[in-house]
Amino acid sequence: MKYQIFELIPKSRLEPDGYYTKTLLNYTLEQDAYPDLYVSFDAAVSYIRENPDEFKSQKLTVLPILDVDYKGKIKGIGDE
Repeated sequence: MKYQIFELIPKSRLEPDGYYTKTLLNYTLEQDAYPDLYVSFDAAVSYIRENPDEFKSQKLTVLPILDVDYKGKIKGIGDE
């Protein structure tokens, strides 16, 4: 399994709530910001720690990237 770093981009909107309004905050994933894949979650976090200037003032997440074949079997899980 591979891991990829994604930047979380906040998007807010106002929604009516009776006589008041409330702010709803959603995050979207910026897919193309960091296209490199890492062999483990720890390797991705280590890369972030080693390059702090590249990631200043950002919200990040590290997610597993699953490769599913045409039969629906996840490659790399259970066959390593």
